[in-house]
Amino acid sequence: MSNDFDGWADKVAAWKEQNNQTPGKLREDIIKSKLELEDPTRAPKAFFSDPLSLQDAMGYKDRRYSLSYDVLRRMAYQVAPVNAILQTRCNQVAAFSSPYRLTKSLGYNIKHKDPGHLTTKGEREHIQYLERFVFNCGADEPNPYSTVPRDSFDTFLRKITRDTLQFDQLSCEIIPDKAGLPYEFFAVDASTMRLISDPADSVARGFPAASPELRDLETYRTLQTGALSGSIGKRPAYAQVINGQIRSVFSHDEMIFGVRNPRTDIYMQGYGYSELEQLITIITAYLYAEQYNSKFFSQGSSIKGILNFKGDAMSPEMLEGFKREWKANAEGMNGAWRTPIIQAEQGVDWINLDRSNRDMEYAQWVEFLIKMSCSCYLIDPAEIGFASQGGVSQTPLFESSSEWKLKASRDKGLKPLLKFIAQLINKHIIEKLDDHFVFDFAGLEELTELEKHELRKEQVASYLTLNEIRRAEDYPDVRDGDVVLNPVYLQAVQMRTAQEQQEQQAAQAAAAAPAPGAPPAPGAPGAPPAPGAPGAPDAQAPVEEPPFADTFGKSVRIESGTKFLEIDLDDWASLAGE
Repeated sequence: MSNDFDGWADKVAAWKEQNNQTPGKLREDIIKSKLELEDPTRAPKAFFSDPLSLQDAMGYKDRRYSLSYDVLRRMAYQVAPVNAILQTRCNQVAAFSSPYRLTKSLGYNIKHKDPGHLTTKGEREHIQYLERFVFNCGADEPNPYSTVPRDSFDTFLRKITRDTLQFDQLSCEIIPDKAGLPYEFFAVDASTMRLISDPADSVARGFPAASPELRDLETYRTLQTGALSGSIGKRPAYAQVINGQIRSVFSHDEMIFGVRNPRTDIYMQGYGYSELEQLITIITAYLYAEQYNSKFFSQGSSIKGILNFKGDAMSPEMLEGFKREWKANAEGMNGAWRTPIIQAEQGVDWINLDRSNRDMEYAQWVEFLIKMSCSCYLIDPAEIGFASQGGVSQTPLFESSSEWKLKASRDKGLKPLLKFIAQLINKHIIEKLDDHFVFDFAGLEELTELEKHELRKEQVASYLTLNEIRRAEDYPDVRDGDVVLNPVYLQAVQMRTAQEQQEQQAAQAAAAAPAPGAPPAPGAPGAPPAPGAPGAPDAQAPVEEPPFADTFGKSVRIESGTKFLEIDLDDWASLAGE
């Protein structure tokens, strides 16, 4: 038994030594070949929401905030500067609601993801279909199961823009077709949408898995029973809550839920941080200033001064008569700006009670509050019709002050907003219809047609060929178009081509020249004229043989039967002498 164990131990040791001699990289490759590296090893261990929160006990997550959705909505409606900011941004975004192919100024376009790809006729027709789909907020044919009128893309952009600027939250329902692809989409009230809580987390914290309303829903009940292995896009993710009750549940594929200012704060439960929440102190101060100014005219004293008659020379009857005369001739409409008249000693005196608004710096304070509101929304006060006074700005050369400010405002505020909306449309609509194309807003920084033409002329004269310019404009290539239209470059090409032709002609002439001692080629000096040339003998005329040869051959012919031998006489003499 001991011998068997020792033998087995020796075999294991030998196997280990052989395995240790295998290179480490080879061992690693052998291990990797047996694994599927695409599969994850585990789920995230980090918490993305408060584990002790009671705000998702009803089956959906609610946000922690000091202002409700209704308060945020009233703030946007009642505060004039905020309402002007929202309305301006809605109008600016809605200006991109038409295809850029038709407007050539502001709009949206759908193009191939590969910039160098030359679209075919079929692809261009498909692009036009996608443009119509976005413009109509759905397919060409209406939904026979729906009685809700479909919005135009202009109305859709206005709705979601106002929602995202008020609540930092926009929602859009996507209606699928029988193949599961988007058929149409609608803007939904973002203040009613909530994130569904994870049932496993709720049970782990000791809460009910969901509210009775949510448990009655078939989709959520399927999720509770363990159907977590399905597609993430099919899982219930959002719930519409109206008056504290869940009315509908949506999956990731059925609802667009966008947040512009996301945070990792676990107490925010995945919701955003709207500009109105950031401006709560500024808006409160503005409301106080506006209320104070309005009460100055409704409840405060509005007299300009007091007219005091000094002494007792004027009787009460005379004083009352003067008051009536003063009111008839000096007071405004409806008794405005009444002037108190009293009697004192020694003459007449005017006591001025009028104070300017500068004493309380009302205008400067309101201007500061409006500037702060505009800075939070990343918009210039000039865009909402408020010409701010004071301040120092650096104006670039050759640009007016207002032009530079408006351009900076668009770059900081409007462009990120358009990019955010375009990303949502690409992710939830265009990529599902055809992932070879991309949706984008165009025209914000677009040049005019004349500026584009001048730019193309500069490009084709420096570093782009004519066919490359045509491909960028989606035109087919032309023959001999792979050339840069630069005069200096074309001249250099012509000179090089002429030099190559000269070298080729010289090589051909050298190859055609006769070798030394050879008869001259036809046409060369000293050569006989070519057949058919003037002075050349007729090729058809018979050539006369001379009656005898010019020279006699010195040879002898010896015949013997059928054999003969011809030998030169000189050679014969030498042979005979020998």
